[in-house]
Amino acid sequence: MNVAFVSGASVGSYASWHALPNKACRNAEQFRPIAAARVAQRMSSTEIVELMDRDRRRFLQQSAMALIGVTAAFGVEEAPSSSVRWGAVLAAENGVSKKKTFYDLQATKDGKVQDLAQFKGGVSLVVNVATYCALTTQYEGLAEMYDRLAPRGLHVLAFPCNQFGNQEPGSNEEICKFAREQYGAKFVIFDKVDVNGDTADPVYKFLKTNNPDDSKRIEWNFAKFLIDKDGQVVRRYKPGILPHSIERDIVALLDNAPLPMKRKPQLGVV
Repeated sequence: MNVAFVSGASVGSYASWHALPNKACRNAEQFRPIAAARVAQRMSSTEIVELMDRDRRRFLQQSAMALIGVTAAFGVEEAPSSSVRWGAVLAAENGVSKKKTFYDLQATKDGKVQDLAQFKGGVSLVVNVATYCALTTQYEGLAEMYDRLAPRGLHVLAFPCNQFGNQEPGSNEEICKFAREQYGAKFVIFDKVDVNGDTADPVYKFLKTNNPDDSKRIEWNFAKFLIDKDGQVVRRYKPGILPHSIERDIVALLDNAPLPMKRKPQLGVV
């Protein structure tokens, strides 16, 4: 059998590959290959490639999370470029998941699980709704705004919830029928969920944890979260904030413009 040996260039490349991330990881030294020893062992090229791959993956397993943590601590804009670059490479090659977005989640409609990825590329307003609430009339503003802005990419995603004064006791079918007949709601109304506590739906756990305002429990019916086209939660609104008060933020996202500065909340129930 013909045996091929690693060239000096190959050894140099392998060593260089390890040298870059080693600058960022304290524990990388133990995984640094000894190139000369590899050549001295007179290993075939196939064996050397396999060994390189094994060592490389072991290195990734030990250092990926550390580098990603450093990157997150600095923030992408401020992180050293090498940390950002290697954090991304290590995450991709070691199977470390990228940060989850709203559009990576799922929700249930008519008993069937649906991927929220179907709404990616649009702007989504997520609202927990109830039929027998003083704020129920907000359905009207939501329906009107949806009808106008849906052609531009707005999605209103409603999640009925019965955790606030038992004000949403009906079945999913009854809830949808009420919203359609009383307010002309054409937007998506998912199946009933919990939004607080241990039984909170994963969608609401994500929304509360990943919005820039606060991670507190949902206060009442008709709390709102605004999601941009990439699935990032960009704002949280109190239940009493009327739909028309949010429209300028929605339009900015639809136009790929910066979000306007926050205004002092204007509360109301109609």
